[in-house]
Amino acid sequence: RRGLHDRNRAARVADQLSVLAGGELQAFGPPAQVLDAALIERLYQVPVQISHDQSGTPFLRTLRRQS
Repeated sequence: RRGLHDRNRAARVADQLSVLAGGELQAFGPPAQVLDAALIERLYQVPVQISHDQSGTPFLRTLRRQS
């Protein structure tokens, strides 16, 4: 098995995703459950916006930090 680091591509092709931070599992489950804006922002200190396509697949977009 190989990891897939493109979150949006992984959300389109995988049934389950793992989110790791600091070498530890932080979340595991279906993409719509795991790709949560609050979780991603808390773990990686990056503001994000998450939208969903017609099938419910999440799409994560990194936002610019407010200066």
